[in-house]
Amino acid sequence: MAKTFRAVSMTSLGLVACAAFACSATTTTRVVARYANEAERPPCSAANELEIAFAAAEGSTAICSAGAWLTVSSNGGSGPAGAIGAAGARAAAVVAPEPAGANCAHGGTKVVVYTDTNGNGALDAAEQADARTVFFCHGATGDAGALGAVGATGARGATGVAGATGASGATGSTGASGATGAAGATGATGATGLPGTVGTEACAVTVAGVSQGYVNGGSGTLTCGGRFAGSVSYVCSGGTLQVTGVCTCAPRYTGAGCASCAPPFVPLGDACVPAVVTFTKANNADPALPANQDCIKPDVCITRGANKSIYNAAYPQGATGANDPSCLSVPGAAPAGTQWAKGACGATTTPFGTFLASSFTGCNPPTVVNVPACLYLPAYGEYYDLTFTSWAANGGGGGFAYVRSASPSIVTP
Repeated sequence: MAKTFRAVSMTSLGLVACAAFACSATTTTRVVARYANEAERPPCSAANELEIAFAAAEGSTAICSAGAWLTVSSNGGSGPAGAIGAAGARAAAVVAPEPAGANCAHGGTKVVVYTDTNGNGALDAAEQADARTVFFCHGATGDAGALGAVGATGARGATGVAGATGASGATGSTGASGATGAAGATGATGATGLPGTVGTEACAVTVAGVSQGYVNGGSGTLTCGGRFAGSVSYVCSGGTLQVTGVCTCAPRYTGAGCASCAPPFVPLGDACVPAVVTFTKANNADPALPANQDCIKPDVCITRGANKSIYNAAYPQGATGANDPSCLSVPGAAPAGTQWAKGACGATTTPFGTFLASSFTGCNPPTVVNVPACLYLPAYGEYYDLTFTSWAANGGGGGFAYVRSASPSIVTP
């Protein structure tokens, strides 16, 4: 039975033990014995009278008095728990590569450890005074190891692609002339020669839209070309040309000599191109205002709310595809009165369907930005070339923009 002793005075214990023996002001030195547990403690007898025993397992203290162990308890109980202290400052570190130099001969890593007193996650000027810098340096490159044994020959690889043709060698000297060969086959007919001198029966052509300079005597038809359409009839007799009819301007040209562009076309260099409409609906703009709607027809006004897809604001409230478009609740229903396909009108690459159809956007409208498309209005039989230039994703305010032809697309000459 192992135990540990130390001498203490009864008055120094401050224990309540007067019930077990007579208390006096005289300080008496006693022995304190430490036991592993109370079961290891020996019986109280005259031999260990007034011995103080501490049992470690139970954490109890007892005094042997008059043949019995009396448990001793301290005066007063435990006090209340103190308040939780404020959170301490957070330790932080900045790690960066360290180039080879005075700090690390072969480079390494620089670690700056500091106390982030303001909790912003950055090393501020006020925190640098207490910062500590540690360098973790790379060692010098070790000596090269001994050359390993030659490995077994690997399998033969596939034949590589043929290399580029090498440069041509210098031209050799001319060889001796060979014998004359047999006559070759007759070649193709050559190009027509230049026109001969205009005869007295030829007539000069001055019809606007016809590029031909002269016609010989007789009658015929002259075809209009360039910016002109149609044809004219002529009779050439004695050098005099009589013309029936005139060349007219092609549909997109007008004015003297077809020099100007007819609506809805506008000039672009030496050509006439369809006029366009640029429509933009800003983020969070009120879709109920006419300024935020593209009214192509009285009953077709394209707009969009703060999110989701586009819809036809001119359609009755609550009708299919109006005012609450969603590929989740009404797949592909909006906008009412419209059909959409990818590619320019007359050369579409997908079938016409609703805006959210899988063949067009598939519930992901941003995918059609900068993709040529064709808008079809079935009630009018009209097609419009259209290209989206921007689309704010859900939660971005509902903004979008596109450029479309100002009038229905037509097949031009």
